[in-house]
Amino acid sequence: MLTDNEREKIRLEEEYRLEVRNQLQEANQKTQEASQKESSKLRLFLSGAWSFLNSSFGLWVLSAICITGASVAYTNYQNSRAERLKNEEAIQKLDLELSYRYSQVLIQLYNLLDWDNGKLVLKRHGPDDVRKVLDLLEQQPKADPPSIYPEFSKMGIPALIVELKRHIQREEEHRELDIVLGAVTGGIFEDADLSNLQQVAGRILEKLVLPRWKKSHFYFINCPASDPFKAEGICYVLSTGDITTQFNPTPR
Repeated sequence: MLTDNEREKIRLEEEYRLEVRNQLQEANQKTQEASQKESSKLRLFLSGAWSFLNSSFGLWVLSAICITGASVAYTNYQNSRAERLKNEEAIQKLDLELSYRYSQVLIQLYNLLDWDNGKLVLKRHGPDDVRKVLDLLEQQPKADPPSIYPEFSKMGIPALIVELKRHIQREEEHRELDIVLGAVTGGIFEDADLSNLQQVAGRILEKLVLPRWKKSHFYFINCPASDPFKAEGICYVLSTGDITTQFNPTPR
């Protein structure tokens, strides 16, 4: 049989368990009530929003937002596309202009040569004449040879390379242009034999003319550096707008 102390202890434990159970039930009930209130608010908000969107004014607001957003996105796309096409066109023009300028220098070097016993030699002209032609690599174009595009008429080859670099994004192409820019302004002909125009022209083709500029059909531009005046008996005519350049090399 339990003593009075043991009975009292059991009673107190039961009362404590009951108190804890009641507290847990109250906390759970408060949590459920709070959740129900939040759910009710959310349902009320969604219901109001749905009613608003289904109204004439709501549909008008939604349409205005969608149309405005789509219009802005389309305008941005069109502007970006137009800018990209403009940049690509500028690159194509600059590549063509540079190819033409180098071709003109090579043509003028060729024109200094004479035929002597079946060989091209520097006979009637001297090193000073060669230097004047090489100066065209850094000078802005004069009336002869002209520039293909009027917007480049005041720009020499170095300025054209800098302008091309501004339009190009790839780092690898930037490095190629930097190398050529350094070469064209760095005196690569100081140790050259100016009486040997094949050597001079070959150095231009090797050091200054990138593959991107050899894709045109200007005279001598795609000749190998080992034989810079390889083209035989060809008359090449270029017409761009009002500019026409005709060159007739002596057939070999």
